[in-house]
Amino acid sequence: MKKIPRARNLTSVQMKPEIAKMLARLVAQGISKSEVINEALRQYLIEKELLDLRRQLLPYAQNRGIYTDQDIERLLT
Repeated sequence: MKKIPRARNLTSVQMKPEIAKMLARLVAQGISKSEVINEALRQYLIEKELLDLRRQLLPYAQNRGIYTDQDIERLLT
């Protein structure tokens, strides 16, 4: 079976020394830099997207009296 090459998008980044040290410790444990950076960026982007959605939905929730997690729990029970 012919192996299909993965698409690559190379990017150069500058890291603060303390972050580079933390990354080096993970690399020493056998995790590649690419894996760590891809996972960290994936998590960051998901969190940002969720916060953006929350910001957009907040006015609708407040119009319905939903301000806290407890308000949501009250409505669901």
